[in-house]
Amino acid sequence: MIKLRKVTEKEITTALLFIEQAKAHLKEQGIDQWQDGYPNLDSVKADVEADRGYFITADGVPAGYLCLDFEGEPVYSQLDGQWKCTEGYAALHRLAVGDDYRSKGIGKLAFAACETLCREKGIFSIRVDTKDANPKMRHVVTSNGYEYRGDVWYASCGNRMAFEKVF
Repeated sequence: MIKLRKVTEKEITTALLFIEQAKAHLKEQGIDQWQDGYPNLDSVKADVEADRGYFITADGVPAGYLCLDFEGEPVYSQLDGQWKCTEGYAALHRLAVGDDYRSKGIGKLAFAACETLCREKGIFSIRVDTKDANPKMRHVVTSNGYEYRGDVWYASCGNRMAFEKVF
């Protein structure tokens, strides 16, 4: 069973390990996303301190990491496109599945777990973004029912395709 569990301060290095494994996997595929140092230890620490860093657990064992931010993402207010939901949403960032769990459908199940947590909090929309040159993430996103809504621009890393699911 796949569930989300908040990462504690003592577990930050484990969460970072999943990020590092995902970076290496992206590099092996020739995808330049996450190859500039981000996300890093500071990113994960900030997530955990803000109560938005989660382990993706498989039968209680950490299998990956993600950030689910119920405060939203500032750049999403400048979408070159149109969001479906104008009310509260959660922003999903830094999804990283560990090497031992890759290609087992964990990413897809993580999206479902995020939706469950959102429903519990009265949130019925999740937004996520990725590079156009990351076909694997685009596939996971669209196969989970997320719709392309337009592009967003991050000063630190450029253009990203933005997706949303309202449930």
